[in-house]
Amino acid sequence: MILNQYEELINFLKVNGAHLNTVRPEYLLNISDYFKFLKLFPKDDNFKPKTIERVYPYLQTESWLTVFFQILRIYYLNRITPKNFRSLPGVAATDSITDPSMTKSNVYSVSETILLKWMTYHYNEMNPMHPK
Repeated sequence: MILNQYEELINFLKVNGAHLNTVRPEYLLNISDYFKFLKLFPKDDNFKPKTIERVYPYLQTESWLTVFFQILRIYYLNRITPKNFRSLPGVAATDSITDPSMTKSNVYSVSETILLKWMTYHYNEMNPMHPK
């Protein structure tokens, strides 16, 4: 069943460091399969079918976007390291790469803080009157 495959995908990504606590396997189903899921496993929610039809597309889209963002985060962003930061275009060689805030953050990984620093650099270059 496709629901089991989605559950295995979510578990695999979580083991590899993805943050998918808000994503449930049934949220990745299309709406007709979701109605079949609800018939097989009824919940105590008092949602009417019209409410589900209106809300579910947003929930499904948000879930898929979260899954794709986490895939990019754990497999693509890990390739960005302080060592190759200097090779990014437009970064001066005198810029400090390792800030204490980068290594001690419990919100962002080192690769995410490197990208934030790179974007800040370019924003400040384009808007010197309004640096951030």
